[in-house]
Parts: sequence; structure tokens; C-alpha cells
Amino acid sequence: MTPTNPTFLDHLAVSLALNGDPDGAVDQLRKAIEVDPRSVEYRFNLGFVFESRDDLASAIPQLEKSVALSQNKDWRCLAELAKVYDKAGRSTDAVRAARQALDLVLKQDDQQAAKSLQDALKRYEHDAGTD
Repeated sequence: MTPTNPTFLDHLAVSLALNGDPDGAVDQLRKAIEVDPRSVEYRFNLGFVFESRDDLASAIPQLEKSVALSQNKDWRCLAELAKVYDKAGRSTDAVRAARQALDLVLKQDDQQAAKSLQDALKRYEHDAGTD
């Protein structure tokens, strides 16, 4: 019998990823998404696993979907998407996503996250030639 609890599947996937089985993690996250396609977390985690395998072409749509599902209100999704965009050579998109993430963080008054995002934004702007 296959587990159908998406939270269990997500936790199993994270454990698999941390223990060196990203393919197993992808399988479990896909099952979790099948059960709960509106979950921001499961899409984010799937994008993160794809990124860890340097499969940016698969990571980007999952992270874009996590941003869309969060209605552009989850700064972590935006920050991760910005990082992957930059890795994929889409620096202009990285700058846009990082600016959105930074705006959210500043509204939450999270100084540590703001500093990290400001540093990342500078790198993305440099990569995009907009600094």
C-alpha cells in the first residue's frame, strides 16, 4: 500500500534527499503533489531537489509554481527562484525575483534575511550588468 498522506511523503522525501537519494526524493515529492497540488512547500522542495542535482530546467518550473501558489508572498520561494534563475543565466529574472523577496523581507523586518538578499541581489545585478 502506497502512503497517501502528503505530509508524510514530503518528510520522507526530505529524509531521502538528505541521505543522498535525490531520485527517491523526487518520486515521493511527485506523489505528495499528486495528492495536494496546491502545496507551496512540496513544489518548493521539489524545485530544491532538482536544483541540488543541477537540473535547473526542471527546478525552475517547480519554483515558479511555488511562487505562483504563494501568490508572490513567500520570500523564500522568490529567493530560491532568483538563485536558480541566476545559475541558469537568467540574471535579469534573478534580479526581479530577488527584489520581490527583499521587499517582503523588509516588510517583515527580518534584518538577517534582508542582508543575505541584498548581497545576493548585488551579485545578480552584477551578473545582469545592471549594477
